[in-house]
Amino acid sequence: MKTPSPFSSRLRTRLVGGALLLATVGLTACGGGGYHRPAYYPEPPKQPPVDIKPYTPAVAYDQDIAERVRRYLGSDPRVGVETLVVNVENQVVYLSGNAKSPEAARLAVAMAERVQGVRKVISTMNVY
Repeated sequence: MKTPSPFSSRLRTRLVGGALLLATVGLTACGGGGYHRPAYYPEPPKQPPVDIKPYTPAVAYDQDIAERVRRYLGSDPRVGVETLVVNVENQVVYLSGNAKSPEAARLAVAMAERVQGVRKVISTMNVY
């Protein structure tokens, strides 16, 4: 013999229907159950452009060397270099520009080699 259920069939129908209604309302409120970023999470930071070098002590030291080389070469009038460009990377100085004479170009290289922190000087200066 079957045991009678403590709930009547009408009450059982209402309970099941209510549970389905709650589940449907819950899924609809969540946007269909898919993952969405909550509004209180911040957006991830944007990455810097690739061509920008990060500021590191080595880069700062190279910039300091470049400034010292520019000041030292600019302090001597014998260095007749026009449009002098000084670039430094890993303590290697790259000189480029137009020199008035070969002697002025050699003097610029020799002076740049004397600056503290310079490991090597590479010159691509033109003589006109």
